Amino acid sequence: GLNNLEQTLSVSFSTRPKAEIDDLVAFFESLGGVTKFRFDLEDSNAGSSTETIKCTCAQWNQTWAYDNFYTLSATFTRCYEA
Repeated sequence: GLNNLEQTLSVSFSTRPKAEIDDLVAFFESLGGVTKFRFDLEDSNAGSSTETIKCTCAQWNQTWAYDNFYTLSATFTRCYEA
């Protein structure tokens, strides 16, 4: 194909209320690891510029931080389209 390189992004939603983490997990589960979604990727080399890319997410892990706060770590895989 046009882009043979795989790009993965490690994303973390740190110390968020459990309800917010539950919503994110439900979103990822609803996509089943194969349905694409849009993600705004900041380009630190271009000032405040962002690029919207399409990704899938088949891996995530939630951990308890304290009280009712959790952290969600996820791996996004970029999808290239012609």
